[in-house]
Amino acid sequence: METQRRESVPLDVEALFRAYGDGMFRLALRLCGNSDDAQDLVAETLAQAVNAKSQYRGDGVPKAWLFRILVNQWRMHCRKRRREESIGDADRAVETMALTLVSERLDLARAMRKLSPEKREAFLLVKGEGFTFAEAAEILGKPQGTVAWQVQSALVELRHALSPEPEPIEKQSWVEVHEMS
Repeated sequence: METQRRESVPLDVEALFRAYGDGMFRLALRLCGNSDDAQDLVAETLAQAVNAKSQYRGDGVPKAWLFRILVNQWRMHCRKRRREESIGDADRAVETMALTLVSERLDLARAMRKLSPEKREAFLLVKGEGFTFAEAAEILGKPQGTVAWQVQSALVELRHALSPEPEPIEKQSWVEVHEMS
């Protein structure tokens, strides 16, 4: 069986950035927790996209391709950093994330920061940036079912953290949670 080699598809990275730069910065700010790191992450993403544009094969949506680069850059940044945040840094990150939310709720931002990185990434892409589960799965390089589970699990954890008298998570059924969404 002969493998077909796909030609690269012309891609205007600058036009993509103009179209999706605000969303990229918003996601970067929510991931990083501060404006300076978010700006650096977006700049690194743009540089990586320009360098990799000849590798784009047209397999998916260009917006998802660009956001996948951003998420991968974020993950590399986390691997390099691998240090504990100080309490002050964590508080500033929560305050910055709250500013990106419609209601500027610190309690929601704190709860989101407590999510695992995988759940937070999936949740922010689907609920924060409006990607479908399929698009988020493409961006994250995971099966669609995994992304759907991560988003649903994040919703359960957030509801639990934000409810006045939270019911233990294990007592809620998936059907009950799904009906609340």
